[in-house]
Amino acid sequence: MTERIPDRLRSYFEIESVPLTLSSRDRPDMPVVIANRAFCELSGYPPEEVIGRNCRFLQGEFDNSAERARVRECIEHEQDDYFILANRKKNGDRFLNFFYLAPILVPDCQERFVLGTQFDVTNELHDEVEGHFRKVGDVFGGTVEPGYSNQVVIESKKLAAISVRNVLQYILETEAGRHAKSLVAG
Repeated sequence: MTERIPDRLRSYFEIESVPLTLSSRDRPDMPVVIANRAFCELSGYPPEEVIGRNCRFLQGEFDNSAERARVRECIEHEQDDYFILANRKKNGDRFLNFFYLAPILVPDCQERFVLGTQFDVTNELHDEVEGHFRKVGDVFGGTVEPGYSNQVVIESKKLAAISVRNVLQYILETEAGRHAKSLVAG
């Protein structure tokens, strides 16, 4: 599934300590085509149980329908955004997943991709955890405002996720630039 993914992109996924997935927008059900070691450690799933599946398998029995609708809208409009999702690890432990997604343009590739960064924010958002697991939409869907300290956690995770996206896009753009220069020189 990763035959069209540039080597530098794969290398970045291998060294990045932030849990990452890359999914294909152009394949049925938007399967994961790359998941890094940090994602596998976070979720408890080995790569062979992640690649080829849509990440919603992490939801288990949780109803993330309001957030899932937002995810679909962002993907459809090729926008980036973040979400707080109730998820389950392979061992059954529940966690709050700060999930940031962003469209990724891979130069010289017809396929469209979506980058996913994930952070377990269960401990950081401890005040809202129990209520969030009961009804995901209540906490961040507008009926309950997160406290100031929780907002700081959210903002710091957003900055980290955006930084990962920017570094990744830079790597892809510089690779395309080097490729174009070698074609001109050759």
